[in-house]
Parts: sequence; C-alpha cells; structure tokens
Amino acid sequence: MKNMEKEVKASAQTTVDMNQIKNALSIRSSKEKSSVMVPKTTSTEPPSQLSISIAAGITSSVVSYIVFSQFYVSAFCFGLVLFVANFDLFFLPDDKKDVVGPIARMVGRATISSVETIQPKVKAMTFAAITNEEELKQIQLRLAELENENVLLKKYIQQRNLADEISSNYTVKELKTIAKTNKITLSSSMTKVQILMSLLQADCLNTAIKK
Repeated sequence: MKNMEKEVKASAQTTVDMNQIKNALSIRSSKEKSSVMVPKTTSTEPPSQLSISIAAGITSSVVSYIVFSQFYVSAFCFGLVLFVANFDLFFLPDDKKDVVGPIARMVGRATISSVETIQPKVKAMTFAAITNEEELKQIQLRLAELENENVLLKKYIQQRNLADEISSNYTVKELKTIAKTNKITLSSSMTKVQILMSLLQADCLNTAIKK
C-alpha cells in the first residue's frame, strides 16, 4: 500500500513538473495531463524527492567539472541544483512556481532512469570480467604446471642419455656398491639402466663416473 502511494505521488509530481514546463513554453497541456509520459524506471519503488534532487545535482556537477575543471565550481553547481530542485516544492505557492525547479527534477529523473537502465549491463560486464580473470588464472596455473613438467622431462631425457653413455663403464656389482655407499635402496628386479637412473637422480655418479 505504501509503495502504491509513493508511485501515485511520484507520478503526480512528474505530471505536474511536465505541465509546468509546457506552460512555461506556452504549450497547451490541459488536454494532455492524462497522457503525459512518465519516465520509466526499472525500480519497483519510485525514487524519492531527495534521490531525484541528488541525481540532478550530481549530473550538473559532473557537467560543470567537465566544462570548467574546477572542483569548487562543481560543488557550487551541485548545491545550487539541489536547492533549486526542492525550493519551489516547499517554499513557493503554486501560482508563483517557475520552470527551473521542474527542469531540475526532470534532469534528476532522467539520470536515475539512465543509471537503472545501464545497471544490468554493468553487472553483466563485471561478471564477465571476473569470469575471464578466473579463467586467465587457471590458464596461467596450467601453463606453470606444463613448464614444470617440461623441465622434469628434459632432465629425465638428459639423465637417460647419460645412463646409456656410461652404462658400459660400470658393472651391476659396482653400481650396487655405489648405491649401498650412498644409502640408496635398490630393488632386486631393477635393471642396470634403472640402477644408473636412480644413482643419477640422487646425484651419486657426479664424482664417481669412470673415465
């Protein structure tokens, strides 16, 4: 019920503002009051008068900052528009109201409507950016894993080539002796090449390679 009352009041205020602007521009509005277009908003609850005034003030301050690049001018414009958007509603009788207040409020409504229109797009873009960032992190982690696997594979190939080269320099008994000296446990089913690989991986043959 409260939301319905707010919507009726907001619609009525919008209609009044539009009619005041039309009257100030010498446009007949007596037959058009029932067909005045009310700015659509995606919100289920109409914006409050304070929200409309603040939106108008923000818009004017942004525009003034773009034009003058002065913070003080921007702050002054914000305060002035905020005051103008509320002054005629609370301090002026109906017969003395001019077009300035309604125009300020229409700017505020248009600003709120624009923000609410682009919110879904901004949310979608933000979600897409976050998703892409997470995917990028996963790709980077996978690349790091692949690089590590590549390094290990290269090391294995080098050790295997070295094992083939020095295999003829050792007997199995000599290799087992070196393993025992370095406290490396060997399986009885291991081949000579496998024993060599175990010793190379443990860096036990760096100083014990026969010439």
